Amino acid sequence: MTDWQAAFDGAVALVFTGIGWFLATLYRDMRSLEQNLTDLVQELPNTYARRDDLKDLISEVRATLRRIEDKLDGKQDK
Repeated sequence: MTDWQAAFDGAVALVFTGIGWFLATLYRDMRSLEQNLTDLVQELPNTYARRDDLKDLISEVRATLRRIEDKLDGKQDK
């Protein structure tokens, strides 16, 4: 009877060791992803243009294109 009990205890210990290893690995990877996300959030404003800045730029480009189009229309009429 004790042989079966020892085998069962050993099997349970192995299962819980595997589960513990899996959870530790999962936790470590989750922390790594959180750190990467934090770094990305801090880096984004320096890497990409803000939406407000792009709206202003697009407005300027459209105004310039309208002026060019008006000039071309004036040249075409002559």
